[in-house]
Amino acid sequence: MALCNLGMPSPWWSIAFPNEPDVDAAWADLERLSDREHARWLAAWTTFLRDVQLEHPGRLLFKNPLHTCRVPIIRSVFPATDFIHIVRDPHDLVPSCVNLHMRISEAHGLQRPRRNGLEERVFDSITKMDARLTATWDAIPPAHRFRTRYEDVVAEPLAVLRSIYDHFGWSRDAVEPAWQTAIRDRGDYRPNMHRPEPSVTAAINDRFGALLTRYGYPRRHASDPPSAGVLNTFH
Repeated sequence: MALCNLGMPSPWWSIAFPNEPDVDAAWADLERLSDREHARWLAAWTTFLRDVQLEHPGRLLFKNPLHTCRVPIIRSVFPATDFIHIVRDPHDLVPSCVNLHMRISEAHGLQRPRRNGLEERVFDSITKMDARLTATWDAIPPAHRFRTRYEDVVAEPLAVLRSIYDHFGWSRDAVEPAWQTAIRDRGDYRPNMHRPEPSVTAAINDRFGALLTRYGYPRRHASDPPSAGVLNTFH
């Protein structure tokens, strides 16, 4: 969104213009841009990162779903980048993404969102990001990549955080007390529960069947309740 505010084309433009066609998909993975467009994007991105780090010194943490499409370009600029991939059950991910797009478009958009085709847009983006990450994940040295499941983070946040830090060789002595405080303060938090339409549940089973199998998620029926649970960490 910061790059959008800097005038860079981005799929996130759909927040401002939710009823318009998507921006050229080339701006998602950045692989098909011209040399000039590529250099322009890199200059805007790295300038933004320098500005952030000037105000907040230390390790930069990126949390941008589109970066699942951008592993090669990120590694070309920052070869020692560590990647954490958090997988989530598509039956929960899809309705959560649809709800997110609606809420932020209503709050920040320049059009009143009509939701036409929104589910299909979410399906398409998840499919493309998963395919792109699958194609580039193994190129990351094992010491610089870690994969976990959202549901494991929910169930055992401290254990997952410790595993991540230990995998990358990061010291956790100074941060673990802050984790424990944050988890305790958020102990009553409940994530939003969304029950998708039966047609959406069926489409998830059909279109994400391979993904469900790969990560051990069961197919659901329209009558199944949404996943429940207490989220004991950052959402």
